[in-house]
Amino acid sequence: MFFPFSKKLVGVNAGATYRLPLGQTGCPTFAPWLAAASLRLLADGLDGVVHLVGGEALTKAAWAALLVRELGLPACTIVEVPAAAAGQVAPRPQRVVLRSERHVLEHPPLASVLADLRGPLAGA
Repeated sequence: MFFPFSKKLVGVNAGATYRLPLGQTGCPTFAPWLAAASLRLLADGLDGVVHLVGGEALTKAAWAALLVRELGLPACTIVEVPAAAAGQVAPRPQRVVLRSERHVLEHPPLASVLADLRGPLAGA
């Protein structure tokens, strides 16, 4: 689900510091939505390349801050640093924001997806 660091934030200790790559932007995508949307497009007979991504473009730092806030995770410090200082060895593109004109499916707003997840996480 979403960026790989999402898992790291769940269970975070209060006061932890996360060093995330400066400015790297993408479209967080909820895996269950992606699977359902893929199956629907296959059932509809759509073929070829189709981009199925979340509708909101966020930096990794903005995404982490949204996760902390919306999921009610303990307060932590999120710092944007150069990619190498964040532990990324291989170069990454700064902005990976995809859109598709081949379908009309829309990813639900991230805030509503996270609100749905907050209840189960609180009981975990």
